[in-house]
Amino acid sequence: MMQVQQTLEIIRVRNKTAYFEQDTLISEHALQISINNEVIIHLSCTPKNLEELVIGHLFSQGFIHHYGDIELLQINEDLSASVKLRNFNSLIHRSSSQQALQNAAIQSASPHNIANALTADAKIALPVEAMFSYEEILERAASLQNRSVLFQKTGGVHACELYCTAQNSYYMEDIGRHNAFDKTLGAALRDGVPFTNAMLLTTGRVPNEIMFKAIVAKLPILVSRSAPTAEAVSLAREHNITLCGFARDRRMNIYSIPERIYGITYIS
Repeated sequence: MMQVQQTLEIIRVRNKTAYFEQDTLISEHALQISINNEVIIHLSCTPKNLEELVIGHLFSQGFIHHYGDIELLQINEDLSASVKLRNFNSLIHRSSSQQALQNAAIQSASPHNIANALTADAKIALPVEAMFSYEEILERAASLQNRSVLFQKTGGVHACELYCTAQNSYYMEDIGRHNAFDKTLGAALRDGVPFTNAMLLTTGRVPNEIMFKAIVAKLPILVSRSAPTAEAVSLAREHNITLCGFARDRRMNIYSIPERIYGITYIS
């Protein structure tokens, strides 16, 4: 089994003085995912929670709609993933819209790919039902990175939390913010937990491909300790998702659908 972290000797420099020291670095794994014996993608990831990563990735890229769509999921000795789906059209024979979704999986999601990949069902506006307080959002955001032992040791991972209630949440971390996002979705999907009233928090930036995942999952609230892009904000407004950025140090920016957040006072 591949180690999640490794200790290596490095040269550390402080005020022009160099000295040898042992440092802990995060490990990187190339995960190959095959569906029905057909390789669909290679992901660079942290070698832990691989099953959750595979489930979440298949869901966020439209290969599955429910955990029950998976007939078999096996993590092999070489840490590759073999998946058998109940209903799967070979990529060779997929329709143009399905191929656009695959392109979004393999490449960075462009606005064109996102527009073509979203199903009509995914474009239905979300109701303003999920509600979280300003205090609750900032509290969860503050604890997000502090609870990561891997980050404290290596500084090399992103973290995500899918927060439903104080008693029901999923926390994952990975070298890639996309992977950490998918891992949280995968863990909840496996347990049959709906996303209807959930909030997803991330330490990473929110570009359009991250927002694309949120749209597919129909997440009502997405909170980042970092910045979104203008394109991600446009997508959030179009699909009625509450998007918050820079949620740290007792402050945050709300970019869309503020009605889901209570406990704040507006001034003119």
